[in-house]
Amino acid sequence: MRKLHYYLQLFLLTTLLFTTLQTHAQKRVGYMQSWKNQITSDQASKLTHVIYSFATIHPDLDGKLNAIDGTYLSTMTSIAHAQGAKAILAVGGWFPCSYANQSGPCAADANPEAFDAVSKGIAKTNFVNNLYNMVVQYNLDGIDIDWEYPSASSQGLYVDLLAALRTKMNTHPTKNLELSTAVPASAFRGQYFSSAALQYLDDIHIMAYDASPRINHSTYTFAANAINYWQSRGVASSKLQLGLPFYGWNSSGASMAYKDIVAADPSAPNKVYPNNNTCDQSNGYGYNAKKLIENKVQLALNENIGGIMIWAIDQDHSNPSYSLLNTIDAKLNNGGGGDGSGSCTAWSAGTQYSVGDIVKYKGSNYICVNDNPGYDPVISTWFWDPTSQNCDGGSGGGTCAPWSAGTQYYTGDIVSYSGSNYICEHDNPGYDPTISTWFWEPTSAGCKASRSKTNLVEKNKNVRIYPNPLSDTILNLSIKLTEDSEIDIKILDIQGRVIKKVHLGKAYTGQNSFQLDASELKTGSYLLYIISDQGVKTDRFNVL
Repeated sequence: MRKLHYYLQLFLLTTLLFTTLQTHAQKRVGYMQSWKNQITSDQASKLTHVIYSFATIHPDLDGKLNAIDGTYLSTMTSIAHAQGAKAILAVGGWFPCSYANQSGPCAADANPEAFDAVSKGIAKTNFVNNLYNMVVQYNLDGIDIDWEYPSASSQGLYVDLLAALRTKMNTHPTKNLELSTAVPASAFRGQYFSSAALQYLDDIHIMAYDASPRINHSTYTFAANAINYWQSRGVASSKLQLGLPFYGWNSSGASMAYKDIVAADPSAPNKVYPNNNTCDQSNGYGYNAKKLIENKVQLALNENIGGIMIWAIDQDHSNPSYSLLNTIDAKLNNGGGGDGSGSCTAWSAGTQYSVGDIVKYKGSNYICVNDNPGYDPVISTWFWDPTSQNCDGGSGGGTCAPWSAGTQYYTGDIVSYSGSNYICEHDNPGYDPTISTWFWEPTSAGCKASRSKTNLVEKNKNVRIYPNPLSDTILNLSIKLTEDSEIDIKILDIQGRVIKKVHLGKAYTGQNSFQLDASELKTGSYLLYIISDQGVKTDRFNVL
């Protein structure tokens, strides 16, 4: 029967009769600091979830909660619901040393000790009931746990707490209450958020900020690695939200809200970070300006994760031109926007598209970044990128060919990107002209055709997959390298969606052999991408 399904799918592939699949909606989660400004209706209209921060644990550690600002919470909930957003209660935050039976100073704060105490025995029962009662009292839609962080000794208590909360929340007579948590960005602390605990969660908010050094606390690379870590843990991508900071740090450890950074430097919103390992900087503060935020949102789209999370909405600037929330909203709604001319050819399933083709789909324009036989632009983010370029391939930068991610460029090539022309200073495989400034320079020179344009990802003779087709649960992989390198793997389905990501670790010069667990792969055809310091290699395999 499995072979019949396999051959049927090959037939469908051959005839290009693809069915458009549904994808999850992008969630936009915004935390509100209850001691700051109230959320506005305009802000709530751009979010799917508004989170009150924080309900805190009573120092008796018997499961009671400290008093909250009920007026603030009620107003926040009303505003959120009026705009179609959900209102969530976050419990956690900072706890003084007395919670850990210390006069001080604590190692950081007593958050983990407080959660330890209310995650066992009668205290756990009281704690769960009190949280649930608060949800009912204020007509909330869920609970967010900010336990920073479970440890080797307390990870079992974390499981117990989430299990008890899930059970209690499922008793609500009319609502499917949501349970979420904030998690760190790496394995150092993330290892103690066990799979046994994560199964109870609807959403997982990745705190991809506050790294060291503080001046570069939330870079693009840090965000990409954070997503990769949690995907490699086997967490469903649809549960993940990438955390975006609306604040900055200086090297002395002082933080500043984005709105205050802009107040001191009106040019701050439009600064462009030098490379993917740095933040934008203004007056000694490292922060995320509009372009970096936009690129991180695109990263979330490319990885097909559940959405984005923001700490914190009240730190945004009120001027719409400066607002980071507006930047996020525009990116998610418009994919970078269309030209509004209506002259683009509408995307058509089953049509062969080549790199550089631009189509209109669901009100937005998309540019083909890898040749494909008509994959859905919204789902197949490996093959399509949202674009603001005009439908004729221009973007207001003359008649230059539009820059295309994944295209090989050579010194002297000139491209049009975001309304300007750029000349290639060094050969590169399609790096962003506004980010990779070593490879590109702005230019007023006339355009000329690129010497050669090929997809970055090509089949490589130094990769072998066996058995192929696969009828077992183990996929064997042989990779030949010319130098030592870390190896990452991506497996994509025929719709271009990332199905599996694995960090294989260090590989060495010469032949390397690996085994991949393929037990979760269904019958069908897949693309395997091998990412190393030497670039990207790819091969195709089938599962019977």
